[in-house]
Amino acid sequence: MLLRDPSCLPNVTEHIVRWPSALTDLSILLTHSTGGGYYTTEAVQRILDIHRSSLKRVTIGMLSGGSIGHTRSPDFSSFLHLEELGMSAYDLIHSETATDAARKLSAPNLRCVTLRFSAEDQHSESRSAFGKEQLTWIQEFAKLKKEKYPVSKLEKMVVLFDPKENPYHLRSLLRGHPEQVSVSEIVESLTWPWEYLEEAKQCAAELELRVEFKAGWTREEWDRAVRDEKVEMPDVLEDLQPGLDGLFFSGKAE
Repeated sequence: MLLRDPSCLPNVTEHIVRWPSALTDLSILLTHSTGGGYYTTEAVQRILDIHRSSLKRVTIGMLSGGSIGHTRSPDFSSFLHLEELGMSAYDLIHSETATDAARKLSAPNLRCVTLRFSAEDQHSESRSAFGKEQLTWIQEFAKLKKEKYPVSKLEKMVVLFDPKENPYHLRSLLRGHPEQVSVSEIVESLTWPWEYLEEAKQCAAELELRVEFKAGWTREEWDRAVRDEKVEMPDVLEDLQPGLDGLFFSGKAE
């Protein structure tokens, strides 16, 4: 069953969802420009619980308040047949502790969780949405899953994260007046946006959790584009502290 941007209140949706005797697939896609603001964690939990003994695949949009960390994830631990789950990363990584998330995702047959950093009616995500804190979160989650839930079948976490950044667009920043160019801004902008996610992937793999993502630019493509820009960078970059040159040159010149 697909419920796309329901404009009715959650209690009405509950009645609609009760019509089938045993749902195996349920998707609730939400945008907060209409009625999505009423779909809190508690409201969605009540809807999902109606078919928790039969659901195998569940996808839910970003819950009301999830973008600022006020909303928690529904609890899927008692969904005995759930195999695939898709939800907003903001309702899990940005809202739950790794401990609570591991418990809520301990459904006995859950194999894959897909986390989206984009929202249906919002602008594209920022590179800051996945940083050191999120790296640590995934590492802790993978460790808890392995140690506290050893019979868990969760083997894959797919992270949909695409900041839509383009290294060629750095030209406007790097052509600014030297006194207006912030070293921290330059360093952050020149770093591959999926750096922390790649590290999370490697850390999780050591704990038997496969993290998958698709970068908009490969690291090699990004670094090559950055190197090509150096000839047009302002002289202020020549005064950066030692070690930052690796951000412009990685490997032998072509």
